[in-house]
Amino acid sequence: MPTDLPLLERDATLARLDQALAAARAGTGGCVVITGEAGMGKTRVLDAWRDGTAGAVQWLRSACDALHTPRPLGPLVDLADVFPPALARTVHAATTYNGLFPDLMGWLGRTQPTPVLVIDDLHWADEATLDAVRYVGRRIAQTPALLVLALRDGEADMPAPVRQTLAQIERAGAIRMALAPLSVAAVSELARGRHLDGAAVHRLTSGNPLFVAQVLETPVGRVPASVRNAVLDRLDTLTPKARGVAEWVSTSPGGLEWALLQALEPAAAEGVDTLHRVGLLDVVPPLVGFRHELVRLAVHESMPPGRRMALHGALADGLSGAPARAGVLARRVHHAAQAGRVADVVALAPMAADEALRVSAHAAAESLFDLALSHAAAAGVPDHTCAAWHESRARLRSRRRDLEASAADWRDAQALYRGMGDRVGQARTLANLALLSSPREEAITLAREALDGLPDSPVGPEHALARYALALALANRGQPGPAVAHAQTAVAMGETAGHVGVLTQALSVCAAVKLSLSADDEAFNMLERSISLAVEHQLSDHAAAAWVNLVGLRLMHAQYPRLFEALAQALPYGQAHDLDLATMQLRIRQLLALVETGRWTEADNTLAALRRDFEDLPRTCETADLVAVRLNGLRGKVDDEAAWAARVKKARAGGTELLPADAMGYAAEAAWLRGDAVQAAYWAREALGQASAPWLVGRLRRTLRAAGQTLPPQDDLPAPFRSSESGQWREAHDAWLALGCPYEAALELLDGDAQALQQALDSLCQLGAEAAAAMARQRLRGLGVRRGVRGPRRAPAGAAFGLTGREQTVGQLLAQGLSNAAIAQRLHRSERTVEHQVSSILAKLGVRQRARAIVILMSTPEPPETPEGFG
Repeated sequence: MPTDLPLLERDATLARLDQALAAARAGTGGCVVITGEAGMGKTRVLDAWRDGTAGAVQWLRSACDALHTPRPLGPLVDLADVFPPALARTVHAATTYNGLFPDLMGWLGRTQPTPVLVIDDLHWADEATLDAVRYVGRRIAQTPALLVLALRDGEADMPAPVRQTLAQIERAGAIRMALAPLSVAAVSELARGRHLDGAAVHRLTSGNPLFVAQVLETPVGRVPASVRNAVLDRLDTLTPKARGVAEWVSTSPGGLEWALLQALEPAAAEGVDTLHRVGLLDVVPPLVGFRHELVRLAVHESMPPGRRMALHGALADGLSGAPARAGVLARRVHHAAQAGRVADVVALAPMAADEALRVSAHAAAESLFDLALSHAAAAGVPDHTCAAWHESRARLRSRRRDLEASAADWRDAQALYRGMGDRVGQARTLANLALLSSPREEAITLAREALDGLPDSPVGPEHALARYALALALANRGQPGPAVAHAQTAVAMGETAGHVGVLTQALSVCAAVKLSLSADDEAFNMLERSISLAVEHQLSDHAAAAWVNLVGLRLMHAQYPRLFEALAQALPYGQAHDLDLATMQLRIRQLLALVETGRWTEADNTLAALRRDFEDLPRTCETADLVAVRLNGLRGKVDDEAAWAARVKKARAGGTELLPADAMGYAAEAAWLRGDAVQAAYWAREALGQASAPWLVGRLRRTLRAAGQTLPPQDDLPAPFRSSESGQWREAHDAWLALGCPYEAALELLDGDAQALQQALDSLCQLGAEAAAAMARQRLRGLGVRRGVRGPRRAPAGAAFGLTGREQTVGQLLAQGLSNAAIAQRLHRSERTVEHQVSSILAKLGVRQRARAIVILMSTPEPPETPEGFG
């Protein structure tokens, strides 16, 4: 936009930027996101704000490029010369989470004057830049600095990774400001000096400042129908030298180095001066670029094809002699592709992809492999090279969960290896296809084919890969015995091959298969070793996967204290490395554990967080909904059979993060709570046909017994279920309490006498478990007991840890160091009743030791002064 036009209707935006800067100067950093459609004046606002704060801040301003494949960390690379030498070296080393990002945050926190890091055109950002934005945006509040982001906000302009990044930093406190179009009054004020009808200009431009500016600068009588025509009209009035410079600069998204422009165009200085004077170009050394991408595109697309290809070819040649630094390869690929240089594309694209992978720019790397493969046939690329590119792209597609496209790449690679007679390559592709296919039956066939096709020696990582692919396939098809043998062999082969990546995965799979059968300390140690190796070798994805397995298997074996200990390590690791998918999977397991341990208020909070933070992941939302419906059912609002049948169908189709057997178990539980013994037995038997985990088998057998079914004895059940099936309901109750599961403990008392039923009713009411509480009341009435048959007593709103009023009263006395006997005497209750209250409190606090509970209770708000009676 020409700079002689006043900046109108942007005072509120500038004022909010000033407020954010004042807070940063005072020590509380922040992130501001400025959005608007193309041409809305985001850059102009930033220029005005910069001019108004000159000398008071340290400006660090850069922008993302509209390259075919964006340069990894392009904005930070462009700022490298501004940074101190040590940080500049880290930028070019591109070590991201293990160097650059922490170093950048450290420097922002200690440099003076207050730094303002501005990244414009974020909608073109590569994945590595988005990682940097997430990292800084989530932590900037503790740093005396300001992060300002500007980008287009239309659906067509904002890719999904950018939307997800914005959602994450906004949850961390980022402020978003959307620039609105100019009003009719503002356009009329701008048009007044040009003798144009402001209302007519507004109708033509819809108040877009760039459109308005171009219309106002067009000779009177010409009203352009689009920005493209307006730009071309403007260029027609300039000298041939200026138009030539505009064409050169239009070929380089993000700007062209002044030194390179001078080398390519003798009239560079004159042309740049003219274009800058009329408001088309900006000069921000060392770059010369268009102020608006729409203008650049208009110029670029207006060139004849031959001229456009020639300029791109010249730029590719010019960049070939540039110093090796991050982003140059991506630019060379872009210009080679635009120039139609097939040989250069296939030579450079894989190297640029490797560079992108080093900074975790996975989408950019995938795009580069797309480019290489699309040019491979014309360039006569050998089959073994194409196969390797297909493998690389398959892994990238799998990472973004496009499993169908990933499988297509593995099959293409397999066909190429088969044509070359490469047995190892064929086996590797077949094993990966097996991993993608699991839990379908074909996974076993593919894994066996991979294993059978490998030569007996030498033993390499492919042997281990094929073995653990077969182990996983067998385990997922209900054959855990053979799976264990293959998994153990995979670990031994991984050790022999010395391949850390394969070994960490083999350890994780082997442990998971073994633990699907029984709680094995050695297997848990294998998982811990997998995590340790992955962390040591900076294989964060492998570490996260092993942690997800560890937490999930602690859940499977009802090892709740150990589960919460693992979560205390795993969640911060996942968040520190922005492993959002693993973090989601960990939090789902946390949610399930909170439900099982009776911490239902905390489960409600976790459910809300899952839905908020992962609203763009349908399987996660379906999982959260499934658990929420189960929790509502426990509280007395039980869904009907048709609704549960639909949920099981969705789980069977892979629509949730839970296994179908888990969903069927929930459906059986819901049927039992509704009093529908037939459906409870049906779903429990269906689930038993797929369940092998002892604790799940025990729960399903309990539902069958509750539905009136007779079962043959089973010796390998966990202790609470063994006691329950042998009629020792008190021992079963005590075993569940020891595990920290008050709901399960209360259910065991439903088989007891009147005193046990009254105790069960008390516990169930305290939990808010109205469905099971209704059963306790009914059984008490059947025994002729009326006293004490009361409704649910729910936790007061905001009660810490979901403690009921009674539990808060007991907790207050517990925090004073009183024994159970002393608390009972103070409250005029039996010692046994107080014992159960204390056990429930420990379970809800997630601790096993009384001393630890006292510490937690002393740090929470005190309950009401008047003790609540137990009558």
